[in-house]
Amino acid sequence: VWFFTDGECNVDDVDETIALLKKYSSKPVFWSFVGIHVKGDRPDFGFLKKLDSMSGRTIDNAGFFEVEVESVTDEELYTAMLGEFNEFPGRVAGANGKVRW
Repeated sequence: VWFFTDGECNVDDVDETIALLKKYSSKPVFWSFVGIHVKGDRPDFGFLKKLDSMSGRTIDNAGFFEVEVESVTDEELYTAMLGEFNEFPGRVAGANGKVRW
């Protein structure tokens, strides 16, 4: 699941978002949060960065990256979009190489 945003989420959604990521960390779902901004703009993506590294999940099921929309190439965008996601099946499989849900 990819979420593209130009800023932080609504403060009323924070607890529910954290709960959902934790709940689905034992399911075959990966969440990628993409912070987009224009040149010279530096929005605060602190909460989204926290989701990428928060504890309390069965496996790491979320990623975050940000891009400047005017300068990112298609290749850079797709590489970033798939970067952490490509590691997800290995996290799920663990050392024995078998996926278990």
